[in-house]
Amino acid sequence: CRELTYKEDYLALELTLEKCSEVLGKLNSTFSKNEFRKFILWHKAIILHKKENEVMDALNTLNNLVTIKTCGSELDFSILNSIGLIHLSNKNVNAVLKIYEVIYPKIKNQKVRGDLTLLPRVGYNYADSLYKLKNYELALMVIQEVFGYLQEHHLNYSLGEIYHMKGILLKKIGHLEEAEEAFKNAVLVFCLTKDKINLVRTELD
Repeated sequence: CRELTYKEDYLALELTLEKCSEVLGKLNSTFSKNEFRKFILWHKAIILHKKENEVMDALNTLNNLVTIKTCGSELDFSILNSIGLIHLSNKNVNAVLKIYEVIYPKIKNQKVRGDLTLLPRVGYNYADSLYKLKNYELALMVIQEVFGYLQEHHLNYSLGEIYHMKGILLKKIGHLEEAEEAFKNAVLVFCLTKDKINLVRTELD
């Protein structure tokens, strides 16, 4: 489901969710059933948003699955990240910030993580929302933390995007030589991964 979401193959995702629903009925544990049902509804909301363009229905579904006050699991954080992305796409940056100000520190303080991409995903979106509010110093601090996390866990996940964002933020606060180095690193990553769209964006910046 996650792979199909990243690939934006929503037809295949719908078919996979049908299989997931069959598996759901065979689970015995109440906890497992509740968590897997939440996982399925999360992806159905993604389809509503991305494929059907039913933004409010998607938001309503997601908001019924988790609250900012009681969130604690990686699944909760991922669902809240999806809510944040919907608000970002609607340019409702203040609503986004309220989410990421809560979940980013919680994820950072978790000692055991099943999904190592969760912190980079949430951290990048948090920095992006801070950037849109022109809070460049704090956004840069978050990006530096994410970059350190990638190095610590030997991850290349979104490395080009992280370097690119770092370059933009350094440029905004006037550190031009460091910004140029970050942009060059982003260009190198995008060349290696053959990511032409992000390569062009970075070269322009």
